[in-house]
Amino acid sequence: MSLVAAHTHAFFNEVTQSGFVWTIRDEAGFPTSTNQSNEAAMPFWSSEIRARRIIDRYCTCRCSPTST
Repeated sequence: MSLVAAHTHAFFNEVTQSGFVWTIRDEAGFPTSTNQSNEAAMPFWSSEIRARRIIDRYCTCRCSPTST
């Protein structure tokens, strides 16, 4: 199994078990990125711990659970 496949499998297992996905936001709102086709993507994580790792490393955002 590739690393991407393993991460995808873990994401869906964790979300299925908890019923939540997590995102991050700051005063400006939810961060997004844009690909070469100008499509926006909003990041989601399968657990609060995973979202907090991003916050601790990269930004001053806060976690928000979103029910599935």
